[in-house]
Amino acid sequence: LFENVQQRMSDLRVKKEEVQRAQSVAAHHKQREHELHDCIAKEMSQVATYDSNLRASQAAIEDLERQRAALESQTADLAQHALRSAQDRSVIEQQLAQAQAQIDTKIVQKDQRAAWCQQVSSVICSLSGTQCIS
Repeated sequence: LFENVQQRMSDLRVKKEEVQRAQSVAAHHKQREHELHDCIAKEMSQVATYDSNLRASQAAIEDLERQRAALESQTADLAQHALRSAQDRSVIEQQLAQAQAQIDTKIVQKDQRAAWCQQVSSVICSLSGTQCIS
């Protein structure tokens, strides 16, 4: 009987040690699980930050693309305006050349009239016998 009790006590001690080891392993697993949860939460936070930054970058890219399209349109408008301005300049230069030619013609005609008037005046003076004042 005593041996039975001792054997039983020995078995109970072994079971107690096994339970303590199991509890220690369970506590270790629980601690590791908490650490993994903390690590996962930290990684999820970083992923959320990366996602937010990515969305902001995509919005900035879309805005830059809209600005680029607007600038390309403005550049095309300016190119057309420059072409029209060059064409207008050419027309104005032609008109200016024509006006200058007309002025030159009028000056020549005026000089010719003045010379003709001078000749007529000289002829009249000489026919009338009077002194001509130029």
